[in-house]
Amino acid sequence: MELGYNGLRWIPLVPDWNENRSLEQDEQLSLEIQRLNTGEIYTIDDTSRTMRDWITKKLDEYPSDKLRPEMDKALEFPTQILAMGNQFCENVRNLKNFIFDGKQETDPFKVFIQATPADSSSQSIIGYVNSQITLISTQFGDDLKNSVRRLGGAQKETTPTEKPTTPDA
Repeated sequence: MELGYNGLRWIPLVPDWNENRSLEQDEQLSLEIQRLNTGEIYTIDDTSRTMRDWITKKLDEYPSDKLRPEMDKALEFPTQILAMGNQFCENVRNLKNFIFDGKQETDPFKVFIQATPADSSSQSIIGYVNSQITLISTQFGDDLKNSVRRLGGAQKETTPTEKPTTPDA
C-alpha cells in the first residue's frame, strides 16, 4: 500500500541543514526519504540488543571495506545513535553530494558511519533526516503537502488565483 504524497512513498529531500540550501543546486545534499506508516516509525526505545544485532549484521555486509576500522567503532555507539542509524539506513535512497575525503558517498550505511559526530552537541545530518522522516510519516492532507514542498526545496506555492507581477512599463 502506497502511503506517500500523491501516491508516492519516497519523497525528495533537500535538507535545510548547515547552509545546504544556500549552495548551488548541483552542490546541495539531496536524497529521497521513505514515508513510513505509524507502526514503522522507529523509536529511541528500541532495545540495546536489537540495535546491537542490527549493527553486527550491517558490519558483516562490509568484511573488507576500507572503512571497516571506522565502521567497527559503531559497535561502541550508544543505543540511541544506533537506532538513528538504523532508521536512516533503512529509509533513505538516492543520496547525492554526500562528500567525504573528496569522494561522493551514496551508501546510506557509509554515510551514517562518516557523518555521525563524535559528540552529540550539534544535530548531525543523520538526526536531521530522521526528524524529517518522522515528520512526514505523521502528517496528512495539506500539512503533508506543504511539508513535501518544503522538504524538496520549494519556498512558496503559487495558487491558481495569483498572477505573476511585472513591473509597470
